[in-house]
Amino acid sequence: MGLRLCCMNDWASVVEELKHRVERLEQAVDTLLRSVERIEIKVSVPKVILERIPEYVKVSEDELYGRIILLAERGFLDRFRSPSEVASELHRLGWAPKDFRHVRPALEHLTTLGLLERVRDRRRKAYWVYRKAENFDKAFSRA
Repeated sequence: MGLRLCCMNDWASVVEELKHRVERLEQAVDTLLRSVERIEIKVSVPKVILERIPEYVKVSEDELYGRIILLAERGFLDRFRSPSEVASELHRLGWAPKDFRHVRPALEHLTTLGLLERVRDRRRKAYWVYRKAENFDKAFSRA
């Protein structure tokens, strides 16, 4: 039952034939639906299971990361502190790093590890402030 198109005048007849075909298809679908009592559609959806495997990172107390963790453990980071406050406390304790510009990246890294959390302090100029994360005690353990 192919469509034949000989000349431009046949467009109207082709459209008319397509309309008749669509009507016949609609009638066939209606007949099928009336003869079937119930239609069930089953869809399976894959379930993704994410397995969390703890990654252990050893940090020495002699390194900047370890010293910042010690500050958090001692309660210094119980409230939000700026990187300069952390650097000042490190300096006060005699734990000053060779270069204080390493303090902010170390705080950022400890934030990504989930040991610290950071928020923007709107009272300061473009400062992020850091404090001990709520799950610090779960994420941190002494060797």
